[in-house]
Amino acid sequence: MSISGKYACIKFGGATLAGSGGFNFEEVADDLDATVATTASNNGGVTGTVQTEPGLVKATLRGTLKFDKTTGAYTPVRAGTTITSATVHDEVGSAAKVTITAGYVMRSSKKAETRGMIEVEFEVAANTYTVTQ
Repeated sequence: MSISGKYACIKFGGATLAGSGGFNFEEVADDLDATVATTASNNGGVTGTVQTEPGLVKATLRGTLKFDKTTGAYTPVRAGTTITSATVHDEVGSAAKVTITAGYVMRSSKKAETRGMIEVEFEVAANTYTVTQ
């Protein structure tokens, strides 16, 4: 499952992160495959097919924050930060689509370009979360 929002609003601890410029929340299950015997082959062996089942699920929130240095305040998002309350909204004022109650910021980067905005990208590993459609 993957949901994204152009007019996203990301909140940590109930406070909206300034410059929310989009998010991507992704759940990925480990691919557990097994060979299932189907029929005997001509040479006395057994042929089989692969049966796939989901294993452990890893959930990741990726966010982007954009700032105009002359008018915007930078919201620091640092790698290693413990997350105990984070919500993701399709747009400001909408109900939370994702609520993370336990996780960690695993990656954070900040870049700036001439004639561009300051951009912060971060990645949160969500250990405990709920998704609302």
